[in-house]
Amino acid sequence: MLKLTRLFSLCGVQASHFWVLYTGAFPKEERRAESEHLSALADSSFHCLHAEWGGEAAGLLTYWHWEEAQLLYVEHLAIAPHLRGQGLGHLLLQSLPAEQSVILEIEPVANAATARRLHFYESAGFHMLPYPHLQLAYQKGCADIPLQLLGRGVMNPSVHAEFLRRYHAGPMQYRQAAGED
Repeated sequence: MLKLTRLFSLCGVQASHFWVLYTGAFPKEERRAESEHLSALADSSFHCLHAEWGGEAAGLLTYWHWEEAQLLYVEHLAIAPHLRGQGLGHLLLQSLPAEQSVILEIEPVANAATARRLHFYESAGFHMLPYPHLQLAYQKGCADIPLQLLGRGVMNPSVHAEFLRRYHAGPMQYRQAAGED
């Protein structure tokens, strides 16, 4: 059985497992430094989940839930390498509120790994959105990354505009932008 625990700090065994998987699964430009992650944890819209399967650390899911807009932004999803291919990623995505529109980012399909990632999200009900997207680097000294947006639920230009407004006002305030200390 999948057990999800929302983390509010980086203290404890679950937080330690989360951080090891987070830093191992995402390159520096796609993840927060510890100090920014701690700041994001204090934001009520930010959900940082540690997943356990069969009593062991299995994965993570971070997302932003803007309830008044009925919109979620999945920021990070990762499954422990030895547990991949068992449906845990789908279970994590199914844990999201079903009545909400959901947006996430992926790398453009350029090889077998990125094609598998796209197929995984499509099999979970997501589809490619026709809007260009540039993910701002999370850490100082890193380049911004051109990514593609996928969506599930109601997706139209007004939902995309609302996502962009909240993306810049919410998640992107918790990063070490160029020129910041």
